[in-house]
Amino acid sequence: MSREVVFGLQLGIDSGGRLHVPADEVSGMLRSVSAQWQEVACSGGADLDWPTVVALSEHLDRLADGIDTSCLERLPARQEGDR
Repeated sequence: MSREVVFGLQLGIDSGGRLHVPADEVSGMLRSVSAQWQEVACSGGADLDWPTVVALSEHLDRLADGIDTSCLERLPARQEGDR
């Protein structure tokens, strides 16, 4: 079974020529890949070792959580009364 996965990421390039991708899109993509691996493994659609899929999926989820946490830490503190 062959499955093509396409991710539409918004890419930006700064004046120094560096590529930028929104962090929420990267963490979302990592979680999506994790979920798709588990789905394929559960459906028996590929000869995948379940413990390996779980280990890799957990790693991708931790990476996504780390990206989200880093971004949240950089947000300015909310003041009382802010919505």
